[in-house]
Amino acid sequence: MLFSIIWTSKSFEDISNIHNYLSNKISIETANKIIEEIYRAPSSITFTEQFQIDEFRNDCRRIIVRNYKILYHIKDSEIFVIRVFNTFQNPIKSL
Repeated sequence: MLFSIIWTSKSFEDISNIHNYLSNKISIETANKIIEEIYRAPSSITFTEQFQIDEFRNDCRRIIVRNYKILYHIKDSEIFVIRVFNTFQNPIKSL
């Protein structure tokens, strides 16, 4: 099945914060590489129940990219990316 991917404003904000943090802490090149991996991850979804349901957000499934969790849900043929955050952070922040 082919899905269209919709990034919510909150997920864009999360991505921006991650990029800023990594750019300052490591390097712009590394930040760009990790963000690209995060952006590509939802396109690997081929069926609706491919990834696990998140233990903190039962309404979302999750993809793990490095140490980042991408929370999403699927409606019809659209993937809605809800949040993206570092798995070392308090998971309650995703609620």
